[in-house]
Amino acid sequence: MKDINLCNLPDLALNGIAEYLEPKDIINLSDSSPSFEDLRRFLPKYQDINGDKFHKKGPRDGDFEPETYFDGPEMNQGAKSIKMNFKWRDQGHGNQKGQIWVQLIRNGDVLGDTREKYFALAPHKDGRDEYEDREVVIRGHPVVDLLTRGDRLRFMRNVGGGGGHSLTVRQFTVQVELKKY
Repeated sequence: MKDINLCNLPDLALNGIAEYLEPKDIINLSDSSPSFEDLRRFLPKYQDINGDKFHKKGPRDGDFEPETYFDGPEMNQGAKSIKMNFKWRDQGHGNQKGQIWVQLIRNGDVLGDTREKYFALAPHKDGRDEYEDREVVIRGHPVVDLLTRGDRLRFMRNVGGGGGHSLTVRQFTVQVELKKY
C-alpha cells in the first residue's frame, strides 16, 4: 500500500476535514505546514461565552469585596472586541455597590482590567422581576488588544459588603469578535 501524505490530499478533502475540527486543531494543523495555512479561513469569527445566573448576598463586613464570577475558556485567537449583555439589579434600596467587569488573564497574571474604564453600578429595581438590560462593548482596551492564544477572560463581580447588599444577574452572554489568525 502506498503511503498517504496529508499534504498531498486534494483541497476538497482537506476542506472537508477542516469543517469538523475545533478551532485549536485548525490552528495546530495550519501551523504544522505552509500547505495548510489556507485552512485558517475555517476559524470562527465570534466566540460565545455564557455565565450562569446568580443571586448573591454580600458579606456583613467590608465595602469592595471583588470575587471571580467565572473564568472563560482558553482563547485560541486574539480579539477585536468583547460584547457583554446581561440583566441585573441590586437589593433595591440603600447604597449601590454591585458591579460586573472583565479581566485578561495570562499564566495566572492579570494583564488588563475593565472595571475603571467601563464602570457601572447595578441599579435599584423595585419589583423582584425587574431588571436593567446592560450592554458593554469593549474595544481599544488592553483586555482586548493584548488578548492572544492561550489567554483567558475572567469575569469578576462585586456584590458589596456592609450588610444588606445583593446582586442578581440573569442572561449573561458574551460575544468575543475574533481576529483573523
